[in-house]
Amino acid sequence: MPDQTSAESKTAAQPEALLDKALNQMLGYVLFDRDDEFQLRTACLRLSRQTKRLAVSSPDILRTAAPGPPLVPYHFAPTA
Repeated sequence: MPDQTSAESKTAAQPEALLDKALNQMLGYVLFDRDDEFQLRTACLRLSRQTKRLAVSSPDILRTAAPGPPLVPYHFAPTA
């Protein structure tokens, strides 16, 4: 089964300010696929101005959405 990715592109001078909102939006995509119709396994946030991307697995996004300290360190990778 191929990995299915939900991709979101954002443009911001200060991407740190929108990171929480963008992650919540990606969480919504994962949660709304209740029947697993799209088989989303990864959510990817692309920051076009910074030419970077953040890819997070669906299980990591769900764990991060739980209360408490962050469980997943986020590292932005350069896009090709």
